[in-house]
Amino acid sequence: MPINESPNSNSSLHTSMPSLQHARPRLKAGHIFGSLVSTSQDGPLLFETSDGARQVSLPTYANDILPLLDGSRTIPDILETLHRAHGRVRFKSFFSTLQKLQTQGCLDGTEALETPAAKARIEMFERESIWLTRPIFSMNLVSGKMVSEPSVLAFSLFAVGTLIVTLSFLLGSIGLGYVNVPSGFLRIQDSYVKGLLFFFAAASILVTAKTMIKAILSMLLTGSRSSLNLELGLFSFVLRSYDDKIYMAGGRTLGTLAFAAVASSYFFIFAVASAAAPHWSRLDDLFWVSLILALIDLNPFRKSELSSFFNIVYNQRSSAQLLPYLQNRGVLDFQVNDRYLDVGVYTAYSSVAMIWTMLGYNVLLALINRNDAILITTMLASFKDGPLAELLAASILILALGLSFLYLIVDLVRTLAKNVLFPMSSSRFSKRSKKKITPHVLENVEAIAQSILKIPLFTGLHPDAVLFLLSKGEARTVPKGTHIVVQGTSSTELYVLIEGQVAVVRRHKTGAAEELTSLQAPTVFGENTILANKQRSADVIATETSIVIAIPRKAIDELIHHSVLRTEAEVLLDRMILGQYVASSELFKDAPSEVVSLFFNEGTIVNVATGRHIIEQGRTDKDFYLLIRGSVDVIHNGQIVSRLQQGDFFGEMALIMNAPRSATIMTREPCRLLKLTSAQFWRVLSQHASIALYLETVSEIRIGEIA
Repeated sequence: MPINESPNSNSSLHTSMPSLQHARPRLKAGHIFGSLVSTSQDGPLLFETSDGARQVSLPTYANDILPLLDGSRTIPDILETLHRAHGRVRFKSFFSTLQKLQTQGCLDGTEALETPAAKARIEMFERESIWLTRPIFSMNLVSGKMVSEPSVLAFSLFAVGTLIVTLSFLLGSIGLGYVNVPSGFLRIQDSYVKGLLFFFAAASILVTAKTMIKAILSMLLTGSRSSLNLELGLFSFVLRSYDDKIYMAGGRTLGTLAFAAVASSYFFIFAVASAAAPHWSRLDDLFWVSLILALIDLNPFRKSELSSFFNIVYNQRSSAQLLPYLQNRGVLDFQVNDRYLDVGVYTAYSSVAMIWTMLGYNVLLALINRNDAILITTMLASFKDGPLAELLAASILILALGLSFLYLIVDLVRTLAKNVLFPMSSSRFSKRSKKKITPHVLENVEAIAQSILKIPLFTGLHPDAVLFLLSKGEARTVPKGTHIVVQGTSSTELYVLIEGQVAVVRRHKTGAAEELTSLQAPTVFGENTILANKQRSADVIATETSIVIAIPRKAIDELIHHSVLRTEAEVLLDRMILGQYVASSELFKDAPSEVVSLFFNEGTIVNVATGRHIIEQGRTDKDFYLLIRGSVDVIHNGQIVSRLQQGDFFGEMALIMNAPRSATIMTREPCRLLKLTSAQFWRVLSQHASIALYLETVSEIRIGEIA
């Protein structure tokens, strides 16, 4: 959703992301592996750091990129080298490679790649587990290294065998009633102390067994030994592996098989125990310990085996909408509108997330209902007659069950509040802002006008035009934390910030509030609603006490019809239309001010009459155009194949593909365009990844249309 409060017209705009133009990416020490499951030269690559702690799956094209990530080249230098070597740059592969490496901590000097989308992915897939399950102590025992040749056959046999053994005995035990909810869970020989010791020992064995099964599967599939850590937690002392390349190496099919085998391995020891000692009195406790550990390590809302599997195997544009399901898909947002979204993956993950939530809720509720009376009785008896150890053990157990249950309840309530209440807050924000904002008389108008003339939207205008607009506006003092613009409301005012600072915040249907950027005086925002009469699509909130001038739409109309200032109004209107395009276009939705300034300040506005050729098929010129006003026909081999309207762009294909013009562009009516040279165009692409990705996607679509 585009924002109407365009931050793009301010040269003093602050953004948290440095320019890509100056980034010097440096790859950490590590190893590059070719396709692990295919002899095809088009198979995937795998980069692994020297200690084996981090692995990243990469496209084959990364073979050309990785040697250039030595820290000596800027991103424009790398793009130029790739362009010179291959005649074109695959921007999707290039930037996705850098962002994957950066997200997984394998790349230095790439703060500029920390886009909101990348940060959101890190937050979703790398969230820490709840404090109860975090390790107190961790030490690396074994570093990862290549030890043998991979064997897909051996991997498949071992994975399928693990699944068959585990599931067969598990289903058999369930059928025999060995896994009913125990009424004396972890009460061994009338002692909860022994029960906690049993839980500690069982958890240690179960997690270590799962780790070893995962390590064997990884070695068979990748030929490399996993890095192993020795970890001490509150409830276990285990060997643990964070090696997830098992999900990368074999694509979706083998990755899914690997995940199924790893997920079932929590019950492997239980299956062995039920086969060896089917009448063991602690078999039901062992099952419930296994189930609790599986639930913890398959948490879809935290860093877990499940989230790692989906992140790696289905890591695509839709991944940002997968984790966690409830926080990232609002209950009011039922329709999937993103054409790039893998609906099957989304549906599968959301279903798994909801099943996990309900299963966790019912498991904890069942354990509490069956054990609360005996736990409380034991606590009271131990408090009265001792021993103290039993009091502590029973207290720890009921506290752990209670906190875990409370964790689920709070998370569900918070999610409901975020998804339903927060997105509907526009009315409350509007009422509050009306009470706090104070109108006042504007002083030093001429000095303010000179300051406003520094804003790109007004640069070059005659001071009288700015003074005219100021005379029609209303000065307002806005306290810190007050909304100047409220998302979802309608307004026909242009705002000029002459003192202070504001934040542009978008409230999503998911309940998340995303700060898009901050604006510092002097700047302008809200100009696009004057032309389009749209609802505001973001909040603008004062982050310190600020002064704004609200200029109504009718003031612009009066300036347009002014007998003397009409020419100035035409220039202003052109810039506002261009600003509207920049703010509303998918192409520029994430672009920082530095990128947009190239279009405003370095591009050239040209006027073309009806029936003129702007671009001719077969020519080798390399200019890029934004259509500010009018419409054009796209003609291929003498046939009109499409029509472009105000707000469209063209000319990018010859630049991206380094090829002659593939079509002729002819005006249908008088047109006004913003023209960029090849050098300016490449500067834009080198500074912002999302523009490059979007342009390449549009180019591929247009190639398909022409073909």
